[in-house]
Order: sequence, then C-alpha cells, then structure tokens
Amino acid sequence: KNNKIVIDMKTCGSKAWKNQIMSKGPHKDYLIQLTTYVHILDCDYGIVAYENKDNSKMAWFQVPRNDIWWEIIQAQARAMMAMSKEKKLPPPKYESKKNFACSYCDFKSLCHKSKIWDSPTLENKRREFYKSLL
Repeated sequence: KNNKIVIDMKTCGSKAWKNQIMSKGPHKDYLIQLTTYVHILDCDYGIVAYENKDNSKMAWFQVPRNDIWWEIIQAQARAMMAMSKEKKLPPPKYESKKNFACSYCDFKSLCHKSKIWDSPTLENKRREFYKSLL
C-alpha cells in the first residue's frame, strides 16, 4: 500500500535524548504539531524523527492520525481567531511562568504581563481551552 506520510525532523542534545526521547518518547508538543500536519496534508500518518546533535544517533516515532486532537486543535484555532478580534490571549499553556518552554518564547514579555496568571480559575481555563492537549 502506498501511504501518504509527513516527516518532521527534530534535534536534541544528549540530556534530552536520554531523559525524554529514550525514556518517555517524543515530546507531546511535537506530536500535536505533527497531528496538525497529518490532517492539513491529508496524510495517513506522520513520523517524528529525532537526531541527537551530540552523536548523530537517530530515533523515529510513527504518529497516527488523531481525530480527537484534530477537533481540539480546530476548536482552539476558531477560539483564537475570535480572541484576536478582541486582542485577547488564550490562557497560558503552562502552569507557571517558570516553565522551561516559556523561557524561549518570543511572546513571554507580553504574556507574563497578562492578568490571567493571577486568576484563581486559571487551571480551569487552561483545561477547558487545551483539553487533552495539556
């Protein structure tokens, strides 16, 4: 059978290779990203490939179509389009400004000023918006 697939290549250092890739598998954020590619490109599945940039070892993970995640991703896109008209941000994905991913975000200075971080219902807002993508 001729499957239509999309491959996304990632790199990581030896620490992430050992602590994440070899022990837990692919990063969830990359699985979500690849799910988007699989659906937009109408592929049968995707593959996320990791290269350890310290020694050039490779690991590949097949990512099946995930229709449940795709529905959530589309709902988030619609919600963010509506939010953009009001110049509102979605709730932060991470539970803390100190999250590692936040340290590299181009929008952290804007996001970290948002009052939503002080909301007593922040966790509920995060779970409602991101659902199983958290």
